[in-house]
Amino acid sequence: MGSRAAFHLMLQDLGYVETTNADADHMKKLMRLANVVEARNQLQADGRDLCRNQECGEAATMQCGRCKENGIAVWYCGRDCQRKDYKGHKEACKAGVVGKTPPAPTFAAPPGAFASSGLPPFLQSNDEPKSWCKGLSEKRAYKRFIDSYRLRIEDDYTMRGDASGLYGGEDPLPSFLRFLRKARRKDLMPDWWNDEKEAALKKMALTDKWANIKYAVEKSDITEHYGYGSGEHFILRGLAEQIEDGEDDESPYEESDYEDDESDDDELADYAYNRYLELSKKAGFD
Repeated sequence: MGSRAAFHLMLQDLGYVETTNADADHMKKLMRLANVVEARNQLQADGRDLCRNQECGEAATMQCGRCKENGIAVWYCGRDCQRKDYKGHKEACKAGVVGKTPPAPTFAAPPGAFASSGLPPFLQSNDEPKSWCKGLSEKRAYKRFIDSYRLRIEDDYTMRGDASGLYGGEDPLPSFLRFLRKARRKDLMPDWWNDEKEAALKKMALTDKWANIKYAVEKSDITEHYGYGSGEHFILRGLAEQIEDGEDDESPYEESDYEDDESDDDELADYAYNRYLELSKKAGFD
């Protein structure tokens, strides 16, 4: 029995005995899902990697960057499908991030550092945009800037599903350099900044054992590395907000894109797809 026969069985199962009586929009959805299943079956038969988005019939061409870093193969046909599959993949992706960075020493904030307001000095002033690097050595400033970028792309991915750089399975350097260019345009780099310092920053970003753009990082890693009392994660996110502010219409800290809002049509499509898979196996073309 072929796919057309299995699809007809599914129509009967849904109550669409006469295809002419079916709602036109529902029929289009069902036909689309049937085509997707058939395409995925063919890709699997050809030994091709399947896109993890179950509603996609295209061959996979890229991996989830964070999963790849941890030796887990999660494939997509492109970024659009990776974003669409974000809700379903998010928890498994985060759970796979274990031991992704080398162990590092913990630093604590000096006594009384936040005595005036309870916040890191960087967050206490709106008039000094460069206060993020005030009092830091050059190397420490490099690390803070790199960590700000690393935490930003982590937040973009986990809070908005925006896979870029490392998380998009790409070379992270171009994404980091864009971040740096934005900071330069907004005059956020230290007063001592020059081409030599920039070259040193780029070298550290690719070779340092901790502040390395090739390593994924989470807020928990930052607080473990520097100590929660240092408030470093606040500083890093504050710096990234300064750099990215005005560059995008939407903040990465909004999860509105992923609120559950399934209509009856979506539920029908989900049911039809799952039922079609079952009938496909019975028909012998899985």
